[in-house]
Amino acid sequence: MALFVQDDFRVTPRFTFNLGLRWEYQKMPGVQLPNSSLTVIPYDGRTLNEVTSTLPNDKDNFGPRVGFAWDIFGNGKTSLRGGIGIYYGRLMMAQIFNAMINTGNPNGQGQVSLSNSAAGAPTFPNVVNPSTFALASNANIQFYSRNFQNPTITQYDVVLERQIMKNTVVSFSYLGSLGRHLPTFVDENLVPCTQRLATSAACSNGNFINYTIVGGPRSGQTFLIEQQTRLNNSLGQLTQIQDSVQSRYDAFVAQFNRRFTQGLQVQASWTFAKSKDNLQNSSVFPLGNAPYDQFNRFLDEGPSDNDVRHKIVASAVYSPKFYKGDAGSIMGYIANGWTISPIVTFLTGKPYSARTSGGNGLNNANGDFRFPFDGRNSYRLPNILNTDLRLSKRFNFTEDLNLELIAEGFNIFNRANAFDVNATAYTRGSVSAAVNGVSNANLTYGTTTFGTTTLFDTFYWRERQIQLAARFNF
Repeated sequence: MALFVQDDFRVTPRFTFNLGLRWEYQKMPGVQLPNSSLTVIPYDGRTLNEVTSTLPNDKDNFGPRVGFAWDIFGNGKTSLRGGIGIYYGRLMMAQIFNAMINTGNPNGQGQVSLSNSAAGAPTFPNVVNPSTFALASNANIQFYSRNFQNPTITQYDVVLERQIMKNTVVSFSYLGSLGRHLPTFVDENLVPCTQRLATSAACSNGNFINYTIVGGPRSGQTFLIEQQTRLNNSLGQLTQIQDSVQSRYDAFVAQFNRRFTQGLQVQASWTFAKSKDNLQNSSVFPLGNAPYDQFNRFLDEGPSDNDVRHKIVASAVYSPKFYKGDAGSIMGYIANGWTISPIVTFLTGKPYSARTSGGNGLNNANGDFRFPFDGRNSYRLPNILNTDLRLSKRFNFTEDLNLELIAEGFNIFNRANAFDVNATAYTRGSVSAAVNGVSNANLTYGTTTFGTTTLFDTFYWRERQIQLAARFNF
């Protein structure tokens, strides 16, 4: 549900001011399967019954918008425009659905995996009899944090535009965006091993693991990482859907735009940007535990996954008239009617984090498996460079009839652009028995595998492709 009002004010013939206000409300479905337990969730303070009996109800989503346009010199050639607005996102239906059914209620959703030889496994075409199974008392539960807010984005920009010659404009812009109340997923049933209670699970590897790095730039270094375990061993994973992630995007954009004049059209832009957040994720379904260490969220800060520092795009349409004589002559047919249209795109590589494999992460939290001492997203994929080209020849028979032959090439230089790499930098070896609360394990560096390309194409960026076409216009 949404309501919107806007009005424009022409303060002077050269200055226009506009105001707007939008209110949005996302109505939640009714609760279906609340948990009846009065057990208090660690760190949340509410009971299982309370958290599974409520869904977000954010009604104060007012989004004001302000904008202006100023013809600086009054001749229509130099303008300054700007604006700021607050926008609200919707909650993912998959997350809402999971919070409704993954409540620990015996009538809720469960998942059973059986091998062919397992007791109770049906013979095809029979199916599993649901009455023979029941949800475990420590089933994983997903719920929203108290006073959960819809995602909020504040966007703002200022654009200076100048006509420098006939049909040619340059512009310089600053663009900014602040993300607040972005969703993430945190397991609330964890505790550092040095702080566990009598009801907590045992720490099978001791309170700390002393890791030794084998190979790579940090070879020989050792460090202690405290382990985590279930705070209440009678409960499973208690995933709280939080609105605690923040993001920021800043960009400078320079653009050049020449409209089609004397057989030439040119568009070019350069974007210099920086984006950062504290572990924003785009997961549709809730994760069990997203952060590396929910007790030190500072470790999640870093460049955003989509942080592209430089982007350059240039395109042109060139249709010259080489022969000035009779258009119907042989020379007119051969020399004229050609059009060439290149598009060149360059992007600096996106960031990625060095990751580890083995166990439930270095701290046993089963969250983000990255290597914490390198910092989040401290590595970069290779740059992307792509060139597309369109070449066409038009044959005019009469004023209304013509034939156009077209050849189009995508990634014409067949450049292999890397879109993903092997990010596993360290593999954990076996863990020794704990002595005085400390165990030992090696982290072996992937000397020949880390950073190697695993994906060379995507839906939009592929190997060289060429297509031919003919079009008859009448």
